[in-house]
Amino acid sequence: MFCLPAGASIREARTQGHLEQLWRLDYNVFAFDYRGMGGNGGTPSEGGFYEDAIAAYRSLISADHVAPARVILAGRSLGTSVAVDLATRVESGGLLLFSPIDSVPAAAARLYPWAPVALLARYRFDNSLKAPAVRAPVMVVYGAPDPYLPLGKARSLFETFPRHVKMLETQGNHHHSGFKDMSEVRQLNAALHDIWPVAAVRRAASPDVAALEVKVDAPNR
Repeated sequence: MFCLPAGASIREARTQGHLEQLWRLDYNVFAFDYRGMGGNGGTPSEGGFYEDAIAAYRSLISADHVAPARVILAGRSLGTSVAVDLATRVESGGLLLFSPIDSVPAAAARLYPWAPVALLARYRFDNSLKAPAVRAPVMVVYGAPDPYLPLGKARSLFETFPRHVKMLETQGNHHHSGFKDMSEVRQLNAALHDIWPVAAVRRAASPDVAALEVKVDAPNR
């Protein structure tokens, strides 16, 4: 189950390319658009994104009858914060984070050191705060160079998770970590199958990267 980065949609070519690549590594792929994204109604918000992820997870478990232990919660960039928050609330088989951030205020302060963004940030999406509460096994895929989260900070964040299993360091930068070239894809493939073997998992006949468009009527927070 993949949580998208900020501003992304399952209709975008880059997003579809990444998700299809995961499918080609023998994993089923389930993705969704947040409220206010991809034609969905509603206004984007931190609390709203978390609610959308819970709705998507419940649909996957209830409607598609997938066992929670078979669900790997995944995300990229801001989507890692959505996946981490979800991992503190539901049962899953693991957590896969591509180019995580530690928090929005911290990342923004690195990008704009001359502005008081840490004080002005409306949303937090704080992985550093929530990481200790995640009980599932965790893999991080880091792409250098990453202006949002330096390598040392990424390693520290990774070690904050109680069950940190693997940190794969690549050269795919923030937007393409794990997918820059076939060498990185092979590394990603080996790491994923080592942590989450798929020999006994039946894969779908085709990648459904537009699996769900979440429309939640709950009030925005």
